[in-house]
Amino acid sequence: MNALYQLAWSDFGSFVLIFVRISVVFSLIPYFSSESMPRRIRAVVVFFMSMILLPVVAPLKAGDPNLADMMMLLVQDLIIGVAIGLAVSIIFAGVQTAGQFVGF
Repeated sequence: MNALYQLAWSDFGSFVLIFVRISVVFSLIPYFSSESMPRRIRAVVVFFMSMILLPVVAPLKAGDPNLADMMMLLVQDLIIGVAIGLAVSIIFAGVQTAGQFVGF
């Protein structure tokens, strides 16, 4: 039973980290961050993308991660998500600016 509990904890911890990273990215990229897409739809898309990516991502360490380790991992994934989201946003802004120059 303890091994099953450890497996469930590592999967849940990995899921939370994936969910945080993807939700931050989706809240910053242009189309999904607009008000034209409802928040519930964004949440459902992020949830299912996290479920799809869960088997691909390496699970957490076998030991019991304490609260400080989990918070550090959450902050790390938050920063990575912000960096990815801003990079995609900058690329979209560049493409939009190039389109405006061509249209001018």
